[in-house]
Amino acid sequence: SACIVPWDLQANSPNTKSTILTLKTLVIKPHATDPGKAVVTTLEMNRLGGMPKWALNLLMTVTAPGMMRGMEQRYIKKIRESKTEKTVDLTPGGRANRPKGAVIW
Repeated sequence: SACIVPWDLQANSPNTKSTILTLKTLVIKPHATDPGKAVVTTLEMNRLGGMPKWALNLLMTVTAPGMMRGMEQRYIKKIRESKTEKTVDLTPGGRANRPKGAVIW
């Protein structure tokens, strides 16, 4: 289970002024009859109310994956540079950034 809340680092509190996400919960549990599957239940509260379906689809299929890749790369860099005992880098050795134009699926 996980809960995602936008966070304001300077105020060290939830960011109530987030323009998109307000709250997201996620639960992953084993499938009742197939051990090779899992059931994912998610609930998200956002502020995308009047966005047309085509625009939301574009946001989710094009924009979000690029943003996630950028956040992942910044997170990995920060962990590697932190040199603290509180974090452990579990990134496989030899992992490299994807070459420009690589197919993402």
